[in-house]
Amino acid sequence: MANLAGKTYEVQYQKDNHWTMEATHESRTPAIEQAKTMAEKGKYQAVRVISDSERSGTVVEFEQAGQGTDRPIRVKPVEDAPMCKETKDFYGFEARLTLSRLMREYLDELTLSPLQLLFNPSQLMRLESFGELLPQAIGRVASVQSRKYKIPAHERTDFLFETFKDIKKTATGFAAPDQQNPVESGGLDAFLKTLNVSESDLTNTRVLAMISDFLDRRADWSDKTEGLTDQILLSKSPLALSYLETAVAEILDAPEAVRAVLGGQADLAAQLIMLCRLAGGHMEADKIKNAALEKINTVTRTRSVPNIRHVLLSRVAQLLGGTYALTRSDIAGDQQAFATLVRELTVSTGMAGGEVTTEALIRRARVLYRTPDADLPVAKAAMKILSLIPGHWARVGFLLDLQTGSFSDQAKSETATLLDSLIKRDVPANTAVDAQQLEQIRDVLTKRCQQSPLTEPLKSNVLDHLRMSSETPAPQPAPPAGKPQTDKKQLQPGKILFREGDEGSEAFLILSGCIEVYKIIDGKQISLAKLGRGDILGEMSLIDKQPRMASARATEPTELTVISEASLGARLERLNQTDRVLRRLLDVMAARLRGQVRIGE
Repeated sequence: MANLAGKTYEVQYQKDNHWTMEATHESRTPAIEQAKTMAEKGKYQAVRVISDSERSGTVVEFEQAGQGTDRPIRVKPVEDAPMCKETKDFYGFEARLTLSRLMREYLDELTLSPLQLLFNPSQLMRLESFGELLPQAIGRVASVQSRKYKIPAHERTDFLFETFKDIKKTATGFAAPDQQNPVESGGLDAFLKTLNVSESDLTNTRVLAMISDFLDRRADWSDKTEGLTDQILLSKSPLALSYLETAVAEILDAPEAVRAVLGGQADLAAQLIMLCRLAGGHMEADKIKNAALEKINTVTRTRSVPNIRHVLLSRVAQLLGGTYALTRSDIAGDQQAFATLVRELTVSTGMAGGEVTTEALIRRARVLYRTPDADLPVAKAAMKILSLIPGHWARVGFLLDLQTGSFSDQAKSETATLLDSLIKRDVPANTAVDAQQLEQIRDVLTKRCQQSPLTEPLKSNVLDHLRMSSETPAPQPAPPAGKPQTDKKQLQPGKILFREGDEGSEAFLILSGCIEVYKIIDGKQISLAKLGRGDILGEMSLIDKQPRMASARATEPTELTVISEASLGARLERLNQTDRVLRRLLDVMAARLRGQVRIGE
């Protein structure tokens, strides 16, 4: 018999750091009993039970680590490692990130950040005696650096072993006494004022040692992150901010730490959307479940923290470029989630995270929109993504990033052709940005274009396009006070109402005239429909918050009534309160209609 709360309980297991559904139940007790039985078998890293209902959403009801899952701790592969020449270089942020990725399993077992390991003499001695783990880690770094810098691997290996001894000696010298941590008691700003800044190397080591001790006094990832973000919000010194934000960033580089802070998510898409919003500091209040999450969101919104944003967006790119399904729905559900992610990642000059994010989007789109016979070619995948990106300059930035990625020369040539076509046919609308913003966008894209491997003729065309668009139209005067703005719109024949990929903030009711809806496919204009008196268009973007799926223009003198986003949004919200099923049906129908149009392409 179904439970009265309308909940379903899903049993999941974790293997190789990924969650997979095992079974569903209508009651909580049998779901938890099954999860406990699975945990006792020792086959999985962890098991959990997740409930899902319209009233409460997704909730983690039970979670337990697997028993008897002792497996050897391994050194993770790394593709690059900074060339540290002195012991002090190993305390730098990039070196600590490499340590984080190399020793991920070891650090997760102990809930240690790389900084904590570097200043903990007992843990360094434990690592030294931990079988072949240290020699394997040093050997892996030496091998990577030998190939990259053309140096003998054995020489680099000897140097790294000697440096490890120096790091142990330094950690012993900075072993924290059993007294209150000065960062804890007075903040990092005050502690920095007590140091002799002329002794830069020693000062740096002392500061890092105090931050390490500060973290040692906190048990779990959430507590460590919350403590550091508290310090960031209290800090007024740029130097203190630099130390603290890199300490937070190296923690958030760990998948286990991110999971601990974010909590359980319904699916991969939900996790990625949350990471995107967290990186930008615009998470919704009702999605913030703990103090650590709230403070990270405040920090990314109010402080300059490029390293924190970088590790969060790198995590997004890593997961987005993988093979795990975005949702637990069908392909249409995954495509809708992908469109939402594209919008979340879009910034004024392309994709947040740059070329790494751009490549991940292409990899996902090639599979998500594949034909029955093969993955989509890179250029066609790029066209799909372009149709989802709101804003002309973001599309230009996206295509410029494709030129510096790791794609084949043929793929780069084909996407360069897309860029050439875009700047010739797509006239940017500057009404959404002021002159200063546009100048900043232009400067960023100009520099990116100059550094790109585009052919000189195309590079010249793009730079001309940027220069010609450096001025915005004069702002329109505000309507007279007390006089309401009109909700009517007049269009002459040939006038564009909206373009495919634009952000949709209005729908339209045709009072008279005719509107043609069309798409550009493989460089050709395909007419989809001609709409007349009484027809409504543009409503789907207001329902599902996705970009326009086609373009629209008047074919004769046309008068329209404008339906604002606020007006329709209020009606949809009322529907959401009174009939959530019907509201959800609108979303599903919009997703299917979009899917049908894309399949037709």
